[in-house]
Amino acid sequence: MNRRYVADEQGFILVWALLLLVVVTLLGVSGVSTSIFETRMAANEAVHKQTFYQADGGTENGLALLKHNITCITGFSGTGPLDGDIQIVPGKENFWLTNNLTTEILMPSDDDSNRDFYYPSNYAANPGTPHTNGRINGTVKMVAGASLQMLAGYEGKGKGIGSDGAFLTYDIKVEHIGVRNSKTGVCTKYRVENQFAPYPSGDCYYD
Repeated sequence: MNRRYVADEQGFILVWALLLLVVVTLLGVSGVSTSIFETRMAANEAVHKQTFYQADGGTENGLALLKHNITCITGFSGTGPLDGDIQIVPGKENFWLTNNLTTEILMPSDDDSNRDFYYPSNYAANPGTPHTNGRINGTVKMVAGASLQMLAGYEGKGKGIGSDGAFLTYDIKVEHIGVRNSKTGVCTKYRVENQFAPYPSGDCYYD
């Protein structure tokens, strides 16, 4: 019995096998690339959150520092480091009183030149170390007078109350420079409404 072969079908299965291999390879490469991309996104998100929380915590440190500075009346007698390894920039020992710009202050500069405090105090000895810079500025806000008059009928008598004055409002702006050169800035406002008892002079002394 004679057998006949179609010449055009020679190697047909091999071609399909190669095409299938190429498709599977492309799908595998695409899956790996997607996985790597998602891993990087998750890592970047984690870094961003860490940097944000560090900056947000910096505003709390700045507020505690401001309250301490106010109670020292004439300011700190040195630049620190203070509690929490916070370093005051020389010339800013009495920042609660001397920082009174009437215009909006900018965030601390990336080159560390525009700040009132920073921490950790020794980060400059290790370039690239994450650190936090902060600025604090206070402005006086006037309170408009207010009154209430109450008439007592035909007697024509009345009682009145009124109030006016001023209060201090502080902007606390903090920037944290974290790992992989990540940066996040946070701003908060603090209104001084309570009177602070002065600290003993010894509690305001820092080397």
